[in-house]
Amino acid sequence: MENKADSLLVHLARAGDADACEKLVKKYYSSIYQYCLLHIFDSYEAEDLTQEVFIRFFSNLYRYKEYGKIKNYLGSITNFVGFRIPLVATTAHIE
Repeated sequence: MENKADSLLVHLARAGDADACEKLVKKYYSSIYQYCLLHIFDSYEAEDLTQEVFIRFFSNLYRYKEYGKIKNYLGSITNFVGFRIPLVATTAHIE
């Protein structure tokens, strides 16, 4: 049932429905934030990363294929964005 509700919200969000976008953010923001905080240990950085995840999600919503759960897709974005940035910052100091 949850996937059907999410599917409808995604469909509405793709059509430009701001309320649908807000519902998706409210539904998943806390989970993504907690996941970021678990790995980053800085509440401000975790909040920034969470916002970046949602920006990327909505910017690329047309690419989203409704194969699985949105939460997993958001987790993939989080892993790509969040754990790539510290690696780049770390390697920059090695030179």
